[in-house]
Amino acid sequence: MTVLKPERLELLAADIREASNQLDKIVRGVQEVLVLAEDDPARRHIYTESLALKLQSFYTGCERVFRVIADELNGGLPSGSDWHLRLLQRASVAYRDRPQIIAKTTADALDDYLAFRHVVRNAYTFDLDAERVEELARSLPTTFDAFSRDLQRFVAWLEDTAARLSDH
Repeated sequence: MTVLKPERLELLAADIREASNQLDKIVRGVQEVLVLAEDDPARRHIYTESLALKLQSFYTGCERVFRVIADELNGGLPSGSDWHLRLLQRASVAYRDRPQIIAKTTADALDDYLAFRHVVRNAYTFDLDAERVEELARSLPTTFDAFSRDLQRFVAWLEDTAARLSDH
């Protein structure tokens, strides 16, 4: 782990809180589109595309949090072609003095969004499975709630650690 400086930990905590706020906007947007899709089934394909983009953005935002933490506290990102998955897995494991960022159950839930992001990035939107998109969209609030709670716990650790380091 890199040398911990209180200022860097406080800035990291602020970055994570801001990222969580941005993710909350995405989740609310997904919920709005689900309502529209239910009200207008004739345009389901349009809503499916919108949901897919929002779901992809959601996971990308989660991964951005993990990347910043890995850069600041772990000394960098995993290498190799499977680095996205390894980054997610590492987030659910304590590393040296750093506690786990998210619970294993949260990582398991996020893995579905990681896999879906891969599909979205590598498929035509008209090939997306609308039922799968809607399933992920409906489970997003629960997944985000778990992610958000885990991040709040991690941010509290960052702030406590910064305060302890400032006292020395």
